[in-house]
Amino acid sequence: MVMKLVFEYNIDKTTKQFYLLKDNHNVGFIQIRKMPTKSSSMPTGFESNIYYEIDGNFRNKGYGKNILFLGIKESKSLGLDNLIITASIENISSIKIIESNNGKLLGSKPNKAGVIFNKYIIKIK
Repeated sequence: MVMKLVFEYNIDKTTKQFYLLKDNHNVGFIQIRKMPTKSSSMPTGFESNIYYEIDGNFRNKGYGKNILFLGIKESKSLGLDNLIITASIENISSIKIIESNNGKLLGSKPNKAGVIFNKYIIKIK
């Protein structure tokens, strides 16, 4: 089983998107942002450098942990020293992925709809 991140395109001047391929099959993608941004559903102050998704057919098989690990390595090559990443407290899988990649909890906060999000920092070594 060969897994690798493949650069797809620049979303804008500060965001790059990569796909995780396993044996040439697309398993998911990760976006790495030099400047943290947030979606409208996130609480104020919860901008992040990383956004990733794993295809539903490949979830709970370790690919999330791998895509974040590889994304952290790629972030270092982009000149980032720290990454901020967020996850809803309801997304237990993502919390485990972040924490297994040395994510340290900075705080929690609800968004306008009352959904609570955790904010983590990952120090790039």
